[in-house]
Amino acid sequence: MKLLLDQGLSRGAVGLLRASGHDCLHVGEIGMAKALDVDIMTRSLGEQRVVVTLDSDFYFWLAHTQSSGPSVTHLRIEGVKAEATFEIIAKVTARSENDLAGGCIVSVLPHKTRMHKLPL
Repeated sequence: MKLLLDQGLSRGAVGLLRASGHDCLHVGEIGMAKALDVDIMTRSLGEQRVVVTLDSDFYFWLAHTQSSGPSVTHLRIEGVKAEATFEIIAKVTARSENDLAGGCIVSVLPHKTRMHKLPL
């Protein structure tokens, strides 16, 4: 799975995700640390990457534009270290791979996960 981790998520998780077979980038390593959400969405869509973020603005952007992509995994758990971030993302992508490939938002809360197909 191709992923783009947004600012606020541990760069250490990128190495763990790569080691497990994911094509993963962090916005900070590609010069997009201060990029606008729309620019991150555009790049993700062009490269067919799933955006992984702590930011709810991506959800609102997708709802407002009625876009069918890119897929977004919204982690609604803050302060998670690299290894725990890796475990969450790996579990979500394994469980939702087909949905993420087809266009969806996965919202990850501490004790449950919700999925909404795109467009919203």
